[in-house]
Amino acid sequence: MTFDPFGDFETRGYLRNVARTKDPKIVRQMEHASFTTGLDAAFAKLASQKQLSYDDVLETHKILFDAVYPWAGLWHWREQGPRPLREA
Repeated sequence: MTFDPFGDFETRGYLRNVARTKDPKIVRQMEHASFTTGLDAAFAKLASQKQLSYDDVLETHKILFDAVYPWAGLWHWREQGPRPLREA
């Protein structure tokens, strides 16, 4: 069973990734590359904040995963529920 909160795995791939792939191995490789590439920037951004907010968490998510998921950093679960703020 595949985690599919969007309900469109068959047409848009796992979590609407930019490659539209359904292959978990490829998705993991993309996530790893995106994460490691953005890690220094994410640490620098977090270190520059005196106090962390929910927006900082979202920005960190965007820095780390935007190369894989166009919706990274945009989900506002507490306000919007489980859907992106813009079409990914």
